[in-house]
Amino acid sequence: MPMSVLQDQAALPEPQHLIMQARWLAPARARLLRRVHVARRRCILDLGSGYGSVTPELVRRGGGTVIALERQWNALQALPDRFSGAYRTVGDAVSLPFGEATFDLIFTQLTLLWISPLPKAIQEIERVLQPGGALVALEPDYGGMIEYPPEIACGALWVKGLERAGAD
Repeated sequence: MPMSVLQDQAALPEPQHLIMQARWLAPARARLLRRVHVARRRCILDLGSGYGSVTPELVRRGGGTVIALERQWNALQALPDRFSGAYRTVGDAVSLPFGEATFDLIFTQLTLLWISPLPKAIQEIERVLQPGGALVALEPDYGGMIEYPPEIACGALWVKGLERAGAD
């Protein structure tokens, strides 16, 4: 099933829920970004940036250019302040609109589970990642997720969207 079909079928949370979820994942993300020396990275791809829930952090912590790539332009336009300091680009993970060895860091969060065919996207990631570059992918286990505080919980929304999109 093409990625666009998966996205069309999935009812994703509103931008503010994604931003709250990004805050929830901040400690894990911070550890991983430190391990790959994000401050030394000169060209960073925020793959599947959505509404820019992590883009500001990549801009702040990165050492160079940040490009936010999302399939839907409306997501890139919805909260323009989230992309301050980054370039916004519409594109598809299975056919990345970049040359070979463009990025020394590719970051993705809550994206890979939506991509089909995933092996093609992995090939594209490998193609645009520089030798010695790093891929950071955060894909939480929604079935085992514990959300706190309850007022920001959106796991049930994610699970419903995933089920409608054919995930198990």
